[in-house]
Amino acid sequence: TTESWAVLDVHFYVDEACAEPISDLESIDGVAFSSPVFQTKYAGYSAANAFDNDENTGWASETPCEPEQCYLGVYFRQGPVTLRCVKIIQDATHARFGSPRVALQKLTHNGFETVKQLHGLRHDTPVRIHEEL
Repeated sequence: TTESWAVLDVHFYVDEACAEPISDLESIDGVAFSSPVFQTKYAGYSAANAFDNDENTGWASETPCEPEQCYLGVYFRQGPVTLRCVKIIQDATHARFGSPRVALQKLTHNGFETVKQLHGLRHDTPVRIHEEL
């Protein structure tokens, strides 16, 4: 991106139709993490904001993102979760804060492995997956 990457919300679904969401971090016993976060005197853009089911809050990277430089994720404490769809809600009002390409990854004993390369992402493009993350 030419500016900070801004993600308003990330939704996880247990079905391919993207109709049955996993509600929030608390219900999945998850912990959000990210690359350094953009901060202002008045507001913070923490990783948890991207997983709170509130598009009025969000996460933003501290700096513009080169490939594989910025990241945003969730650690599922109870172990792998089977997901069938993910929606990444990016800032639609300012295209320069969005990323058309994202790598969906999972943590394995060898480190992070790419599950799927996502290209042509828009504001809320649903991404169907068949993975345990």
